[in-house]
Amino acid sequence: MKPEQFKKLIRNYLEGSCTDAQRRQVEAFLREQQNASIVIKQRPFANARIWMRIKKGLPQLKVRSNRVVIASAMVAILILIFMLPHFLIKTNTNQITEKGEKKVFILPDGSEIHLNSASQLSYTKDFKNKRRIQFNGQAFFSIAQDSLKPFTIETGEAQIRVLGTSFDVNTYHNERLVVEVTEGSVEVERGGASIVLEAQDRLVWEQSTWRCERVVNTDENWRQHWLIIKNQKLSSAIKQIEIWYNTRIELGKNLDKDYRVSGKFKKAELEEVLASLSHIYNLNIKLIKPNHYVIEN
Repeated sequence: MKPEQFKKLIRNYLEGSCTDAQRRQVEAFLREQQNASIVIKQRPFANARIWMRIKKGLPQLKVRSNRVVIASAMVAILILIFMLPHFLIKTNTNQITEKGEKKVFILPDGSEIHLNSASQLSYTKDFKNKRRIQFNGQAFFSIAQDSLKPFTIETGEAQIRVLGTSFDVNTYHNERLVVEVTEGSVEVERGGASIVLEAQDRLVWEQSTWRCERVVNTDENWRQHWLIIKNQKLSSAIKQIEIWYNTRIELGKNLDKDYRVSGKFKKAELEEVLASLSHIYNLNIKLIKPNHYVIEN
């Protein structure tokens, strides 16, 4: 049974709207679990009425002893914890931006994050004790110093460790990771290898190889409204443009998606960017319908 179907079955059981066959199925499952040793940490329910419906649903079980009732009740709660998480108070905090959206926020430790479009960051409620986040997309991090609690960013297969510094991370593309340090230093680890970056270092990981280069102008960045495409595959550059302008761009079948392109634009309109790429790289860009383009040879 798929998780969605099982979730619906449990919900119907608690509401008393399931069929006799479905009720027997749920109760049979609970009886099978009656000898299991289960330890559950108490969690407050988001809605007291949900808890009352659970309590009303439990006596429907046909059991012979208090031990079975207790075990079954604990199993039912366990199911709700893992299968109906929207009934519980969330333990993770998420920050998400849509395409074309940007956001600035402060983490509980005082670190400031500039989140670029189509990005996501999450951390657990014990963040202050263990400064670790999960991240995907692009963001500029200004990390509060705490020598006793290093700050770790987990993104795909890579880990980035810092104490107190400012740097930019770009993971928009699965095959490409870019880390650019403004102040301080960071350590990047991926695939068993690691490297330490200092201020004005930019690390590019692509096709299982590392490349480290110096940043000439640190003021030219996405936070200052610069769209910078530097020696990227055409497919990678187009994805970046799609995210930046919240648009859809298709690449023709005969187009070389690994072809390298570069460009630098400040506060430019989408049409200006596409026209520039078309002129420089001899590409044919067609508008199929509003906000939908196709690029061909």
